[in-house]
Amino acid sequence: MFVASFIGSPAMNFLRGVLTSDAGRPALKVGGVSIPLASPLVSLHERPVVIGVRPEHVEISDDPGAPFAAQVDLVEPMGVTTLVHARIADEDVKILSLDRPRLSTGAPIRLKLLPDRLHLFDAATEARLV
Repeated sequence: MFVASFIGSPAMNFLRGVLTSDAGRPALKVGGVSIPLASPLVSLHERPVVIGVRPEHVEISDDPGAPFAAQVDLVEPMGVTTLVHARIADEDVKILSLDRPRLSTGAPIRLKLLPDRLHLFDAATEARLV
């Protein structure tokens, strides 16, 4: 997790959560939201984890059913991309968007994390699980 915290620009986002199972399938619970996982992690259920997700693997969604409600803190146009700073479950999250979202500070947005692009770390040891 240490290396992941400074490799890449912008750096990886980290969210605290719990690896759990939902109907026998592995899932991540973050801030009351459950994210189904495809990988075989059922044996690790009910384990506190840190989820690492790169800013380009967080999507702003028009779908009101997208799992995470967030609020925009800052919008940084960066030429071809736009860097959006927001908050999920009391944690800062950076979203790197190729679109040019018309967002303003304080605006509510819906976000989704790409499940196949998540990195899981043990919350106690920071060792990479997946």
